[in-house]
Amino acid sequence: NGTPEQYMMFTADGIKFFSPNQIEITAPNIKINGSTTQNGSFSQTGGGKASFSWEIDVEGDINLKGTLESETDVIAAGTSLTKHTNGGMGVD
Repeated sequence: NGTPEQYMMFTADGIKFFSPNQIEITAPNIKINGSTTQNGSFSQTGGGKASFSWEIDVEGDINLKGTLESETDVIAAGTSLTKHTNGGMGVD
């Protein structure tokens, strides 16, 4: 037998999964406890929505195909959208 292409490695540092293609996990609910690091792209499909209950820091561009709604003020480059005026006229 040659070197396996897919395997799990158990070490003192943790468990690693290896696959040259993909790893699929299927369950009605999947729970991850602990800090999560992702290297590579992220894609969410199948409907539904992503919900977050913490702050999100983004480095890079955000491309939005839809409406951005906020229950509080939005601040861009130090300018408040709710307090911003154009020549003394409020922005509605």
